[in-house]
Amino acid sequence: MDHGIIIEGYNVQLATKYTSFSGTANSLEEFLNNEDKSALEAHAVTFTANKAGSFSIICLVVCSYGHSYMIAENGLVVTG
Repeated sequence: MDHGIIIEGYNVQLATKYTSFSGTANSLEEFLNNEDKSALEAHAVTFTANKAGSFSIICLVVCSYGHSYMIAENGLVVTG
């Protein structure tokens, strides 16, 4: 199953071709900590964080029962 993230408030999306996660995760942080990182393709995203505030990072793909919990609230904080 593919996965990915979106940064709310910015037009930033990062998708993976991750298909081998077989564990369980109740949050985005737990998924990122439990996954087999060798199965992910390397990605880089460059964008200008030009809006001050706190922005959530949200799972982009409806992946499983725990999908609605895969949100890192205030996952990106921009100051200045």
